[in-house]
Amino acid sequence: CGAENTLKTGDVIQCRECGYRILYKKRTRRIVQYEAR
Repeated sequence: CGAENTLKTGDVIQCRECGYRILYKKRTRRIVQYEAR
């Protein structure tokens, strides 16, 4: 889907719309928005 979720470092979040599980490890301390495919 095209929903944007704010993820923290090593945080696992399920998209509320499609339920797709996303796992991203950020090397930066900034909050980045990722798009679920």
